[in-house]
Amino acid sequence: MICRPFSGDQKIISRYVSHVWRVGIELENVIERGEIERAIKLMMVEKEGEEIRQRAADVKLELQLSVQKGGSSYNSLNELVEFIVPFFGDQNLNVRYVCDVWNVGLELESGKIEKAIRKLMVDREGEEMRKRAKHLKQKVDMSLKEARLLFIPRF
Repeated sequence: MICRPFSGDQKIISRYVSHVWRVGIELENVIERGEIERAIKLMMVEKEGEEIRQRAADVKLELQLSVQKGGSSYNSLNELVEFIVPFFGDQNLNVRYVCDVWNVGLELESGKIEKAIRKLMVDREGEEMRKRAKHLKQKVDMSLKEARLLFIPRF
């Protein structure tokens, strides 16, 4: 990966990619044709680029294993779900509202977490759900704001 951070958290992410994970390089100067050419040659031809590509392949494998059943990310997400679920009284009713009425979530089927995550984060359906959730949040925020305006404490 060739990184050229511009603003915000991109600088931090670029440092992680190039200095911590060492799966890419960071372009730090003004971007000129020669600098880009050197970066591409380093990544594609030179020994250092070969090592970077190998580390990237290793990280990819680790990530794939972590989201499979029994992997660390898979287990962590399951633990989070198990922690959150008791806070909801009628889970079936909540699932129906979130998934069917408000249409801002997916019901997780046992053993299909990866598919659900992909659907929410990558697929068009997930993008539409995120838009609906954002719109719903705005409506709730506006209702709360209006409620605060209506309730004026008197002293």
